[in-house]
Amino acid sequence: MLERFYRPELVRGAKFEKIFEFPIIQPKTTKIPKYLVPFEKRHKILESEKKKVALHFYTRDSNFEKVIERPEKYINEFKQFCGIISLDTTIYTDAPHINQINVMYENRAVEFFWRQHGVNVISNIRWGDIRSFPYCLLGLKPYFVYAISTHGCIRDKEKKLMLKEGLCKMLKKLCPLLVLVHGPMPKEIFGQYERCFKFLHYDTWIDIVHKHKDVFLSLTGHERQLKFDYI
Repeated sequence: MLERFYRPELVRGAKFEKIFEFPIIQPKTTKIPKYLVPFEKRHKILESEKKKVALHFYTRDSNFEKVIERPEKYINEFKQFCGIISLDTTIYTDAPHINQINVMYENRAVEFFWRQHGVNVISNIRWGDIRSFPYCLLGLKPYFVYAISTHGCIRDKEKKLMLKEGLCKMLKKLCPLLVLVHGPMPKEIFGQYERCFKFLHYDTWIDIVHKHKDVFLSLTGHERQLKFDYI
């Protein structure tokens, strides 16, 4: 796995920030999706609906391990959609600290590579524990659109605290124009920021399926595709 982190071809042409030399992301005009759908569910979306959907990686790492290993393979497919949210590889806070740095570097490097090839990418903001705060936003510029996921981040007191502290740091440093939020938005965490920042909430896949049962279409015996309608 470690050999993945050192692929210079992913950041060819990049400028780098000075501390950890993360590639600097140069955001362009961002298309805002109507729905966020997990990468592994992309085949369930009708061709006519793809431009309304951005794919995300808020899912098990095993579901997108192949994407990290061969990011070039998916460029043309990603262009069929409204866009993608950049990688969200798991950060193991109980592992050596270098793991957090490596994962964040790789996520940023793959994002840079996709952007260079014309994919509409919305940067995912991810942090680990408090040790990651000095570098989790490196390479990102203020006043753009960003995405976060709260899914699984409010299950216990410690994770909830990290979500709260990380969100505060993100908002103060990046001053985003818009934050796409995948998952629940507890009032005690987001409420204090709603007057100053704009958030756009997105349901998780389970919630989408539950709320839109009437738009599932049976295609073959065991195959189903999901068609989204604007609300």
